Amino acid sequence: MMEASKKYRVIDSHAHMGPIWNFYLPYNNEYQMLDNMDRLGVDTVVFSSNMAISGDPVRGNQYTLDVCRRHPGRFLGQYMVNPNYPELFDEEVPEYFSHKEIVGFKVHPELSGDYPLDGKNYEKMFRYASEHHIPILSHTYFGGDRLSVFEELAKEYPEAPLIIGHGAMDLGTGKCIELCNRYSNLYYDLCSPVNKRYGALTMVDQELNPDKALYGTDGPWNDPAVSLGSVLLSGIDPQKLEKWFSGNFLRLYTRAAAAFAD
Repeated sequence: MMEASKKYRVIDSHAHMGPIWNFYLPYNNEYQMLDNMDRLGVDTVVFSSNMAISGDPVRGNQYTLDVCRRHPGRFLGQYMVNPNYPELFDEEVPEYFSHKEIVGFKVHPELSGDYPLDGKNYEKMFRYASEHHIPILSHTYFGGDRLSVFEELAKEYPEAPLIIGHGAMDLGTGKCIELCNRYSNLYYDLCSPVNKRYGALTMVDQELNPDKALYGTDGPWNDPAVSLGSVLLSGIDPQKLEKWFSGNFLRLYTRAAAAFAD
């Protein structure tokens, strides 16, 4: 598969790293993930730490930055915003985004106590993302915010790029595609269609604006080899795959250019 993947620059835009308190999660550290990347021909993984999502945003976000600085260009980081600690935003965000390795925001409303994405404690993040054109990747599926929330946020913050994580798997693939096509600042994350939903990748290929999809795996929660293989062997036009694998990411994540410059 590596030979096939090397036709493309492959950037996995949705991944996680590190242990999590109540799950057995193999291949979760930086060195195991690097081995997988080299074996599969993946150039870069963009991740947020499981620790930041599930328990300790301070230590978790620091872990993300430390890993990225140890492996320039191979890992890029997403700053995890936990709305239950609103004081951290003013304390930490300007400092983290002064580092070129941190390229986006990650939110997981469900694991942040089911705090709604349109709640007050996310407002600073949306304003900051709008001002600095920083993408926000938000978890969806199995509860949490509905697609109507994403639509209202897209209208309220038209300059904030908002990526619908997992392609809104249980909220309707077709409805999510329709929404992403309608709003210039909404984007479609491929990590669940390439893993969990038979036929969804074909629907994305046929109906979604090719400039609106970002390749991601949710690794190591999903096996990156399964994700990569399903896209490489899909028969989708190579020019479209180039956009999915890296072209759309590089256009959207404008901060990444500085991190790759070295």
